[in-house]
Amino acid sequence: MVKASDKQTFCSSDSSIPYEYKPDDLVVALSSSGETERTIHYAESAYNPISESTPVVSITTNPDSTLAGIAKKTKGLVVEIPGKSKADRADYQERQFLGQHEPLTLGGTLGELYTLEFILDAIGSAISTEPVMEYHNKFWNKVKSYDPDPSQFRRLHEMLPEPINYSNPRDERAFPNKTIVGGLELSGVIARAFSIRLAHCAGEDEERFVYFYKDAGNIAARKNDLVLIFSGSGQEFWTRVLEPVKSVEAKIFAVTSFGNSPLGKMADAIIEVPGRKEFRDRSKLENPPKDPGGALYEIRSILATEIFIHCLVKEEKISIKAVESKHSQLT
Repeated sequence: MVKASDKQTFCSSDSSIPYEYKPDDLVVALSSSGETERTIHYAESAYNPISESTPVVSITTNPDSTLAGIAKKTKGLVVEIPGKSKADRADYQERQFLGQHEPLTLGGTLGELYTLEFILDAIGSAISTEPVMEYHNKFWNKVKSYDPDPSQFRRLHEMLPEPINYSNPRDERAFPNKTIVGGLELSGVIARAFSIRLAHCAGEDEERFVYFYKDAGNIAARKNDLVLIFSGSGQEFWTRVLEPVKSVEAKIFAVTSFGNSPLGKMADAIIEVPGRKEFRDRSKLENPPKDPGGALYEIRSILATEIFIHCLVKEEKISIKAVESKHSQLT
């Protein structure tokens, strides 16, 4: 959920987000199901039954959802996007049971991916002043030109620490190996999303230990842990950060545009995702793109990680029951 005011933009995860909206503000609320409690909470604050409400733009797969209803009440806009709706839960569960749909695949995140597509098209068209479909075709043709190397994905699977099995009495590892995922700025957003998705990839009685490096200050890398870094430029900053990690014999994997970058050379293996055009300025740790065209690395990385998750779930035969047991109850 984003609130924009006087060209200022706030995310619902920001502690600085204003809780009182003005009529000339705009609230953009994103929820594939249209029923996410936290998103609804922020959107509801925009409705004022006495005076003028703050308009809400609802982006959802379900035009009959609670979130869509709020957008209509505030005289905002409902943007309906395609995706796998959970509106008919019984039918959804029946199809899952019959094996017609697999969780944690590209199909399971169609709503989120189409939302991203819609937002990038809107921003790119506005910045370039090109018609939306003209910009859409040009930009996504560039994205689709990425040709992943299957061997690099297999290597990541080989290096990935195994989940701990609580039902196996022989699995008495006091400190099971873990995966630590990191990235800065927009790459950090991709990294955090991947860490959440990867943590879901474990059997019913298993748990895969995955952490985003900024979530806790006490995450200590140990021997045979995996540290996975997203950095388009492969900047030297990460080599300094990872020196202590290397010294304890943890494994390092990089998702970068430059295999010959400082990070690429330091990593034990990489997935090379083209998109970043040049090494990042040493004086800048964060260099956000000015338009979607400058974020080709990040967009392709999203698709690359979704491909990996799809293959991992299929390879390890993860069931719907196991997946649902890993979903957070706090949304």
